Amino acid sequence: MNRYRALEELDIEFKEAESAWLEAQDDAGLSDQEKQQFLSRLHQCLEKRKAHISTHWSDPAYYEDGKMRKLVVD
Repeated sequence: MNRYRALEELDIEFKEAESAWLEAQDDAGLSDQEKQQFLSRLHQCLEKRKAHISTHWSDPAYYEDGKMRKLVVD
């Protein structure tokens, strides 16, 4: 798998975790501990993405016109 595809997958994972966290925040049926688990997953996804970018920041595949490419994840 190429590194850019790996970053796209990390972005998808992050968006899913973010969505789950936003839903969990407003769910009165969840305990604080359960909500903390959603927040922890979101944080882990962010850290994995950050580590990937830190490792591969110089890869030209991540840049377009001198700026880091923006990924669109729906």
